[in-house]
Amino acid sequence: MLAVLALADELTADHYEVMKHLVGVDRELKSATLRKYASMLRDALGDKARLIGRQKSFTLVVPRIAVDYWRFVDLVDQAGRVEPDRRLEKLRAALDLWRGSRPLTGLGDAHFDDDVRRLDGLRRSALLDLIDVQHGQGLFREAAADAELAGTLWPVDDDVCLLRMRVVAALRRPSDVRHVYDEYVQALAAIGRTPEQDMADHAEQLVEKARTARHEIGPIGTGAPRQLPPVMMKLHGRDRELAKLDSLLEADGVGGRVAALVGTAGVGKTHLALFWAHRAEERFADGVLYADLDGFSTREPKATEQVMAGFVEALGRSAAGIDAEALLSTYRSLLAGKSVLIMLDNAAGAEQVRDLLPAGSESVAVVTSRARLHELRFRSNLTEIVVAPLADEPALVVLAGLIGERRVRADPGAAALVAVCGGLPLALVVAAVQAVRHPRRGLGDLARTLRGATPILDEPSPVASGAEVRTTLAWSYQQLGETASHLFRMIGVHPGPTLELTALLHLAARTEAEVLRGVDELLDQHLLTEVTAERFAAHDVLREYASELASELPQVAREAAYERVLEHLLHAGLAADRALGSGRDLPIGRHPDGMVLPDFLDAEQAADWFEHEYPTFRAVLHGGVAVPSRYRWLLPLVLVTYQLRTGHWTEAEKMLRNALPVASADTTPRHQATVHRVLGNVRRKLGHHSQAAMTIARAIELSREARDSLGEAHGHQVAGVNEEDQRNWTSAVEHYDKAFELYDTLGDVRGKAHVLNGYASHHFDEGRVQKAKETAMRALEIGDERTDPYGRASVLRNLMRFNLRSGEFDRAIEYAESAIAIYRGLRSGANEAQVQLTRAAALRSAARHAEEAEALKRVTTLLRLLKHPRPDDRERLEKAETRLAELRSSRS
Repeated sequence: MLAVLALADELTADHYEVMKHLVGVDRELKSATLRKYASMLRDALGDKARLIGRQKSFTLVVPRIAVDYWRFVDLVDQAGRVEPDRRLEKLRAALDLWRGSRPLTGLGDAHFDDDVRRLDGLRRSALLDLIDVQHGQGLFREAAADAELAGTLWPVDDDVCLLRMRVVAALRRPSDVRHVYDEYVQALAAIGRTPEQDMADHAEQLVEKARTARHEIGPIGTGAPRQLPPVMMKLHGRDRELAKLDSLLEADGVGGRVAALVGTAGVGKTHLALFWAHRAEERFADGVLYADLDGFSTREPKATEQVMAGFVEALGRSAAGIDAEALLSTYRSLLAGKSVLIMLDNAAGAEQVRDLLPAGSESVAVVTSRARLHELRFRSNLTEIVVAPLADEPALVVLAGLIGERRVRADPGAAALVAVCGGLPLALVVAAVQAVRHPRRGLGDLARTLRGATPILDEPSPVASGAEVRTTLAWSYQQLGETASHLFRMIGVHPGPTLELTALLHLAARTEAEVLRGVDELLDQHLLTEVTAERFAAHDVLREYASELASELPQVAREAAYERVLEHLLHAGLAADRALGSGRDLPIGRHPDGMVLPDFLDAEQAADWFEHEYPTFRAVLHGGVAVPSRYRWLLPLVLVTYQLRTGHWTEAEKMLRNALPVASADTTPRHQATVHRVLGNVRRKLGHHSQAAMTIARAIELSREARDSLGEAHGHQVAGVNEEDQRNWTSAVEHYDKAFELYDTLGDVRGKAHVLNGYASHHFDEGRVQKAKETAMRALEIGDERTDPYGRASVLRNLMRFNLRSGEFDRAIEYAESAIAIYRGLRSGANEAQVQLTRAAALRSAARHAEEAEALKRVTTLLRLLKHPRPDDRERLEKAETRLAELRSSRS
């Protein structure tokens, strides 16, 4: 049912359309059954979207851009209307939205055949267009990677086969042209067809074109060594890495060609290297050498001389009795002028492999390591390839290859299992072992068992002679120095998925120089990843292992470290909250000596910080770890401004509701009033006006009890806005009067400006437009954009409305543009969209239709980007789209 609605125009489908997809055209469903399905869908959606049922239709209330299909359609449409250099960007973004080999999988017996064919055709067109653009711009390696995917998806498609052959011919690979054509012939034979003669002719022409465009390399010699171990699994999702490796073969005449495949444990470096080496070995006439260097294992790393002696023997010369210097000379002499591929697997570091690398222009070396090999940059032509975890689609394909495609297709829990594994091939193999061990167990149930990564750590590693996965990670951990080891354990204490540098400095309780050196070491060993400037993350399996190590610390040390996490989160959070312009003062005291806080230059940086730290706030406030009481009520207060501006209203209400009893027991009436007042404002935003009124009334009582006149004034001001929302003007004005009197006595100009803006709204609603303008202008004159940008923007919005009503369109537009500038700085897209929509109305009235269209386009963009849209946001989006269509029609 969700799929029907998500694919429907306007996200609306009538009952017949729903039934046709669910049971086919020859059957019907009772209305009660449809209502039951709708109820189940509402439960499944939770607060992510709404489902509206009408008499004969259903509507999915969610921004159009929240549906990947419609984002795909928009991006492909944009690609057709931009310059060629931008087309690649748009097409790539569109195609990156796809998951799985076919659309709409996992829908059981539902009737989506026509939709599947249509969607498959759209994907095919976009992918072939992308490859064609890449080919035309000379991006042959990128085109080859995408063409490989196209061949997997549409193996008997003539156009796909022809385009694949053209791409690999451009890369000067005649054998690969032949391979592509042979694959195509085999795929046709499987369905009882044979290729047309013109396809065979094209293949021969492209083979000849590829052959004449490159130097021929002879076949591997009869006595040449071929030491590669077998590849046990097919490779998926590594097309770009393979293209980079292929580039080594094209660098004719360049000496010292080396590829370093680096990445964390279990990410598939060796598998990738072996797969490519087997594919490329025919290019090396004098053989292929291979050695496992045991850099990260239970054994001592192999000595360079030991490996070199083995290679010398393999190349036909005895190494017996030769000293180290003579051995190196012999090895280099044997490689001189030869075409040899050298694979050095599991290197401990650059020192271990340096003397094993070839110097000549005909040979290539491939090194795999968990460590970065920076030193090799200065001694060779190094191509470093960071091997990252697999994306969801190839991870699902890997899982299907391990446990069977039928089981993966039939079980919707497969996606959850892949997510738990985090794209690590090692973790996927471990999960597959469990799935095979329990063939009747649902994959979703298995994912829940493995969630948290501890069961994965307990399993034997399929690539490390039966050692636990935990042990393979320990091999990396044991290579670390003392500071890096300490940092890794501290990562296990931190509850969030990412750490900002200043948080890590406080958590580690070491000098900045020590921490930076430790971070560099963790990055080099791929135990940490830099996700943005000065923000770091570790894979879930690594974080779980770090947590185990942290649990071995003395309890006092663990609790002290967690307290440092909370300290920094609170102080940095309050700094970010103030940068957003909240003006809130909380009793958190001065930050501890030596604590470094992020430097928030503007509201945008503060909003970025909150966006990254939001999962950490949630983990602290919703997690199972005991949190000291002061953080349980203070953290929701530093977070609420961000939540209100980004639409996290429901969660804000929950966090503040949980904070109430804690604050009542932990703090003074003054600060209890703050929690009540802020909670009341959130409930007002949610439209729970009765609850809001009671909560705000209690805030006012507590402020009076505490003799906190400013808190009491704030309470009356919020109560007035709550009544204003309901157009209860008598009550609203009573509260505004009390608030204004208190603010005036206290000399609080900011508060008076807020109340004056409320008075202005009252005058406007009662038809006193000129009086409304005058009152709002007073608010504007005494307000301060620097300390209260949100309040000033609210006044400007009112002046925009007032001048639009009185027909002063140019002035209304000026006020709108001033408000928009503030909202953009505050990263408040929903508010900007509302102002832009009113600005568009003013532009329409002023007959400035080109500018009106631009404003409406901005509205649609902003509303589609909202992560937590409200129902009225959809109404605004529909209004903007309808008017845009009218403007386009009038222009045509």
